[in-house]
Amino acid sequence: MTSFDISLSGSLRWVKVGAEAELYQLQKGQDVIGRLTWNSRCGTLADAECAEGRWTFKRVGCFDPFVTVRAYGSERTLATFRPRLSGGGLLELEHGNVIEFNASDLWGHRWVFLEPEGSVLLDIRVDHGGGFLGALRPEGIIDIREASVMKPELPLVLCLGWYLILLLEREMDPTMAATLAALV
Repeated sequence: MTSFDISLSGSLRWVKVGAEAELYQLQKGQDVIGRLTWNSRCGTLADAECAEGRWTFKRVGCFDPFVTVRAYGSERTLATFRPRLSGGGLLELEHGNVIEFNASDLWGHRWVFLEPEGSVLLDIRVDHGGGFLGALRPEGIIDIREASVMKPELPLVLCLGWYLILLLEREMDPTMAATLAALV
């Protein structure tokens, strides 16, 4: 895998690999920068990796859900994402920094991570492409600000952001199906 450096500023793309696997690759051109793999189609546990680290993400809780971020193979929590009822949420890092995650458009096709002073760390645009297959194979187009590339939390935030977007889409699917069934 390619490491993060200043050449990564600009656009990267999360792409689903294969038809069956729940595997996504983060790519810059032909280079693979990271991977996100769901452990099952029904669960919320996923593994993420890039040259800078490897983590597990898992949504836990029912009435007060949150997402834990752990070093792969460890029980130590490195970060916690706490969603808001209004959408988005706060990522609380182990060393005390808090990064805000928000939809930047009405439909949830564009998401941003904001640093405490309000500057954009990165921007993720969800592209469902056209037609039926686009809905099954969403891609994420990431715009990284040049000033953000050397931040140590960037690899983790890149992987967690795509996990959160896919988690939201997975949890919306049954709801949308039930709503559409009730309307028909």
